[in-house]
Amino acid sequence: MKKLLSVLLLAAAPSAFAQVDAVTFKVPAGFHPSLGTAHALCKRKGYNRSVGFTQFKQAGDKIGGQYSPDGTTLQPFDWGGGMAIATISCTSQVAQQPVPQSRPSQPVPVPQPAPSPNGVVKVNINGGYYPDENTAHALCRMKGYDSSVGFTQFRQAGNWIRGQISYDGRPFFDTYDWSGGMAIAVVSCLPIRQPVNVNARGGYYPDQDTADAVCRLKGYNQAVGFTQWQQAGNRIRGQRSFDGRPFFSTYDWSGGMALDVVSCL
Repeated sequence: MKKLLSVLLLAAAPSAFAQVDAVTFKVPAGFHPSLGTAHALCKRKGYNRSVGFTQFKQAGDKIGGQYSPDGTTLQPFDWGGGMAIATISCTSQVAQQPVPQSRPSQPVPVPQPAPSPNGVVKVNINGGYYPDENTAHALCRMKGYDSSVGFTQFRQAGNWIRGQISYDGRPFFDTYDWSGGMAIAVVSCLPIRQPVNVNARGGYYPDQDTADAVCRLKGYNQAVGFTQWQQAGNRIRGQRSFDGRPFFSTYDWSGGMALDVVSCL
């Protein structure tokens, strides 16, 4: 049974927008839980943008659905973690200029993370999050990126810290106390990647481990989906990987189906 897990509020700062009137809509299963996708869904309903969305856990870990990289267009996309958008909150209001104060001042530009030449984006966190790999992954995903490839730490005041931790890399945090005074300062995040379709015809057994192995054989990290095709005859002698590593064993199976195209990240 689908279960609503958490609300991820992605509203702008109060200084940038007037009071927001939002309308909430239920969303069919299969939409990637990111702000860009929420924006695109709101625009389809005739609104200007999204001010927040909720997520729920779909059946299984792998999802084949839709994602918007630009907040407007939707495209097919596969991702792991099993989370998808449940509801979106939409508004027709647009950004407004701040109300001038008694002494006029120049607008202060808000620095945005800039990608490095290898595509990694550095995001400032500045404390309050436990310094481990799962929490770093969760922070990147909360910010709309794919995963973390590293993080830096800094020493907060005092030895004991009460902050946030993620136990599984998903953007849901628990309150956690730890000693040592160190917390995450900056996370290095990878952007959402687009799968690459690889031709896998040639007698490979159609399962996830073998699909992962084919992707790794081709220099990719993992498979996020695959298609099958009917070879001649019912019995096939081909190749199978039992652990996802690119080392294959000769294997016989029936049914005539084999890997066709593997989507690799």
